[in-house]
Amino acid sequence: MGRQLGLSTVPVLRGESLEPEICDVLPEGGLIVLDCKDVVGQREPLPVRLPGQDMYLRPARASVWLFNGDEVFPAFRRRTAPRSISLRASASSNAKGRLFGFVLALCACFLCVVPGCGSQQGDRRPPSSFLKLGTAPVGGTYYVLGAGIAQVLSQALPETRVTAEATAGSGENTRLLNRRRIDLGITNTAITYHAVRGLKPWPAPIPLRAVINLHRNISLFVSQRGSGIRRVPDLKGKRVAVGPAGAGFEHLIGPILEVYGMSYESFQPVYQGQADSAELLGDGRVDAAFFSGGVPNPSVLQFASTHPVEFVRIDHDKIAELIGRYPYYFTRTIPKGTYPGQGQDLVALEIGSAQLATHPDVDEGLVYRIAKAVYEHREQLGKTHPAAREIAASHVAQYEGVLFHPGAIRYFKEIGVWRGQPDSLDVPAPSQHQQVKG
Repeated sequence: MGRQLGLSTVPVLRGESLEPEICDVLPEGGLIVLDCKDVVGQREPLPVRLPGQDMYLRPARASVWLFNGDEVFPAFRRRTAPRSISLRASASSNAKGRLFGFVLALCACFLCVVPGCGSQQGDRRPPSSFLKLGTAPVGGTYYVLGAGIAQVLSQALPETRVTAEATAGSGENTRLLNRRRIDLGITNTAITYHAVRGLKPWPAPIPLRAVINLHRNISLFVSQRGSGIRRVPDLKGKRVAVGPAGAGFEHLIGPILEVYGMSYESFQPVYQGQADSAELLGDGRVDAAFFSGGVPNPSVLQFASTHPVEFVRIDHDKIAELIGRYPYYFTRTIPKGTYPGQGQDLVALEIGSAQLATHPDVDEGLVYRIAKAVYEHREQLGKTHPAAREIAASHVAQYEGVLFHPGAIRYFKEIGVWRGQPDSLDVPAPSQHQQVKG
């Protein structure tokens, strides 16, 4: 059973009769603004139930909700366990109907507030299909870039509306795609490499298809300068933020620890999203944090702009060992000055690529148009996040362990960038590095 808010009445257009006074229904269309922290009395995720979807909001981070006559639900959504809350209203069915109509109109306005939408497109036909795109927690590259991709696709595909949804990240997006909870997801090939083959910790192969490669994924351990944490072995016994639970970061971190003879048991892991990890690191509630995404990483920028930053070094011989063991590890030089306080070039670890993925059975023509729209609007996406500037002919169709969708292959052949891929997945021996539960 979900948490009941205990409201005796819900006003249609104004908040006079609301008990208790925790929200205000705006007359512009039934938008409810809740102070979630006051509702639950604590800074915990507030669970919400939608038909077929389990989601939550962190009270400190969002407060925009909509009311459909029976339930409230957030405009910006994240997933959690299947619990629910509902509003118990004594408003009449006519009042509910009017409010629901207002909400539908408001949603249409809300989704069209993007560059290019305006009076000149007032006669645009309403969308006939709605697609969900899984991104990552707020504060990471995937979240920013995913919002940009959703905007581009909604503009470029006349009868399709795409919404970006905050999730735990690549690992959860893979699971959501498998369950048909989302239609598109940004994934990391270092994670999906294991998922599509059913390698641990995946109990069975997950059927995915790649749409387009987006950017290289750069991973960093970061600490505060002066903390004494300068190399990976210095993490022993410390509190280390290791990404959100369920995101699959264990695939990225586990091999690094292994080459040093370490594991998650070597330190105290703290499971948080990247924006929260930066905040915890700045407050001293963790000693180091692991970040992964495009360059520059928004959360690393956030931290480095207000604190002296130390980039934890992975020794060159250990990097060479990782590259020799795994097909998705590479080195990447981050130019000095990319982050505040970075006085010299930084040799970082590139772990897989960010990749837009989908179900194998999605319509070939639709996937063709999606790949085409993302590639042709790469300059626009580059303004959304600099990492999108890596969407280039040399990289978009490179096989990295996940088979491409036929619709994407057709487009890449058409523009002359297709490089080919195996006829089927080559299943290697399972990885021997320790698998850590997330």
